[in-house]
Amino acid sequence: MKRMKRILLPIVIVVASLLQLSAQDSNISQPASDDKNAFSVQILKHALGVDYERKIYKNFGLALSAGLAGAEIEAKYHLKPQINSSSVGFSTGYVWYSVEDLDEGIKTTETSRINMFFFEYRAQKSLVFTIGAGWFDYQDETRFRMRGGIGFYFPW
Repeated sequence: MKRMKRILLPIVIVVASLLQLSAQDSNISQPASDDKNAFSVQILKHALGVDYERKIYKNFGLALSAGLAGAEIEAKYHLKPQINSSSVGFSTGYVWYSVEDLDEGIKTTETSRINMFFFEYRAQKSLVFTIGAGWFDYQDETRFRMRGGIGFYFPW
């Protein structure tokens, strides 16, 4: 329980800070962006990962995401018709994880398919924060997983 509090407290602080920034950003008039691509680097999402997103139609975008612990394809709906706006979406892909057999002392790497729904907050400048929930198969049983990430994005 203590470990869970140590993990959740920083997440709550970051989310509260982002909501405060969002409230401040909404008071400032920002010019519309014509950018159609975005590249981001995040920690926690796939351990350390990178994303490439392409806006395909008005508020819709497709992204490829890869990192040390997995790879996914993501479908995103942006809340504004700009690549630098926040989005909600669905992703599907694969995650890699290590399994250790305590009797044999052998570590192996296994792969599972993962499906997630997520919310991605993008500040007007360059900050990105992702939180999501989904499921994956682990040794013939379905398990629930939550995931978050924080990093920087670069539209062009």
